[in-house]
Amino acid sequence: MTRVNGGPMRPHFLDQERCDLCGLCVEICGRGIYREADGKMQYDPSDRCIDCGHCMAICPSGALVREDGSLPPAVDEGLLPEPDALLHFLRARRSVRHFKEEVPSRDLLEKLVEAARFAPTGTNKQDVKIVFVTDAALIDRLRERIMAAFGAYERHLTSGIKRFFLKTFINRKFGDPAIRAYLTRFMDSWRAGRDPLFHRAPALVFLHTGEEASTPKDDCCLALYHMVLMAERLGLGSCLLGTAEIAMAQKRELNDLIEVPRSRPIQAAACFGYPRLRFERIVDRRAAAVRWL
Repeated sequence: MTRVNGGPMRPHFLDQERCDLCGLCVEICGRGIYREADGKMQYDPSDRCIDCGHCMAICPSGALVREDGSLPPAVDEGLLPEPDALLHFLRARRSVRHFKEEVPSRDLLEKLVEAARFAPTGTNKQDVKIVFVTDAALIDRLRERIMAAFGAYERHLTSGIKRFFLKTFINRKFGDPAIRAYLTRFMDSWRAGRDPLFHRAPALVFLHTGEEASTPKDDCCLALYHMVLMAERLGLGSCLLGTAEIAMAQKRELNDLIEVPRSRPIQAAACFGYPRLRFERIVDRRAAAVRWL
């Protein structure tokens, strides 16, 4: 049995007695780690392996095993949703902006984290960092600081010179009259005592990743949407917080409140909680804009 140093998705042993030299590991590996020589499969991960786990997942003889000698679990076809069921689930999901005050349990939130853990990442970095905020006082501080920032933007937009500065150096969308109108409505809702930012949700999540991530935005968004879909099946509602994400990307000092280095922008954010209202029907969407070539 050939032993190698492996990560959680990399085999620790290649069992030569089990290996039937089918060659699937050679075919599936894009890093050239496997090769057949002298009637045996040779395995040399060195620094080329990115721990994708494809080799263990595809090996029909179970020759690639983990450190304790076990195999990864087999795919259970019975647990996989039928295509129509999956599409129905995706169509039924809706953003929630009315929440109960009850904070979801840590067990439920950890299930969201587990779902995020299995989202794909660029070059398999698996370096998405997740920050949950359920402390009501901290949520209030975040809300106040972010809304103060948007209030300042709203005031600046009344000046032509400041508006030019904002759209040139902060975000070009500040030059769009529709965006300015949206900001006014957003602040009017806040001044009326509503919470257009976090929707009074009892749990917030912010995602960021390391400086070496090859696709940081994609990694965090994919992980977050895994969480959103899992939340739906756990009886939780969710809403993506693009407005909060924009504010925190522009005001890196807000990272201090959630103990994230200022060098790491928040790439995705959402709120979670028990829905106060229930959606009974599935509504349609615009037709897909697609070209077949």
